[in-house]
Order: sequence, then structure tokens, then C-alpha cells
Amino acid sequence: MIFHLNSEKIIDVERLKSIEGIEQIDKYRDYTNNFTDPAKLKPEEILYLNLCDWLEPQAIKINAALKKRGGIKVIDPVSKAEVIIEKYDLYHSLLGEMKPEFLNNVTKGGHLPIAELKSALFETGEIKSLGNGFFDMTIKRGSNKRLKSYFPLGTNIEEAVVMIEEAILNEEFVKYIKPENLSIEKALKTTEKTFEVVHKINQKFSIHINNGIAKFYPNAL
Repeated sequence: MIFHLNSEKIIDVERLKSIEGIEQIDKYRDYTNNFTDPAKLKPEEILYLNLCDWLEPQAIKINAALKKRGGIKVIDPVSKAEVIIEKYDLYHSLLGEMKPEFLNNVTKGGHLPIAELKSALFETGEIKSLGNGFFDMTIKRGSNKRLKSYFPLGTNIEEAVVMIEEAILNEEFVKYIKPENLSIEKALKTTEKTFEVVHKINQKFSIHINNGIAKFYPNAL
């Protein structure tokens, strides 16, 4: 089941004012005079901010549980590259990036299949099943056309995170992606690392960790 959310022009201004430290929301704070001028926003931006508001309590709960367990370690058994994930950037990974008045740049992130948001932002094309509910979909905005992978239809936030963690713990199928411009010695010392991991249901994810904060996305094998 694809996510469906109401796209009416409704913003809970007081709720948004109270949410601090979320980059995707903060980008709109000055632009809207701390959300007291919603008339400046396009309908898809209002929908996006409502989605950020919807995600916020779930993100707090998930990251609090991650902190309580001391993070989760990603280890490549071959290169010995390792890093500890201290926080998930769920906004980038699940909803994607949106900046005020720059809607042509919203193809990054956003791997939950939220139909109203995708249809408001993109011209969508062919859908290709990857098995186990995963799928690739062609998206296009202006001249920017690309293929993007999505979590299984109907996957909720907690299930998406559990799938990522199960793949990380599947150490035999964890691979460090070394930057081409660095030697392995220098790369292993950096706080920014990217890994490919494979889940037990044979779905591949890429995880980018920078200073303990992880962005993740599914991609085709």
C-alpha cells in the first residue's frame, strides 16, 4: 500500500515553531518569518512541511532508541573499514530534500513511496519491481530525469529502519566503498564513509555516514 496523505493547505504553525534542529524544517523558518507567512509557500512545500511534522515524533523515538543502545557499528570484514552510526537522518532518507523556491533540486533522498508528494513534484514514469515489494520508478522534473528505488509498498518508518539495521548486521554482505581520490590508509581514517549492505531478502542498500549521522537508500542489485 502506497502512503496517502492529505495535501490541503494546512500548517500547524505552533507545532512547526516548536521543532528545532531539523535542517529540512529550519530552511523554511526565515523564509516564512517563522511560519507566520504560509502564503509564500507552494502547495507541495506545505505538504512537505506537514510530512516533516508527521515524521518528527517518529524520528525522535527511533534515534533515542539508537542512542540508548550506543549506536550501531558498520564493519566491512574485508577492508576492515568501520564506523558507528549515532543518528539516522530520516528526513533526507525517507522524505527527501526540499528548499524554498528551489524545487528543481528535490530528487535527492526520499525513498518512501508517498504518492501525493511524488506526483506534486515529479513526472513519474515506468515502475519496475525489484521483488519483495521493492520497486524502481522513473522520475523527471524539468530536464532532470533519473531512476529511484523505493522501500516496499506499505513499509512504515520503523520497518524501514529495521531492514537497514538487519542488513548492517549481515556482515558477510557489507562492503566499504572507498573514495577514488584517497588511499585505503587515508580513507579508513576519515569520519565520512559509504557502505553497501545486502539484506537477507536480497535487497541492497547504500549507507552514507558522516560524523555519525547516516543517510540511507535502497537500490537495485
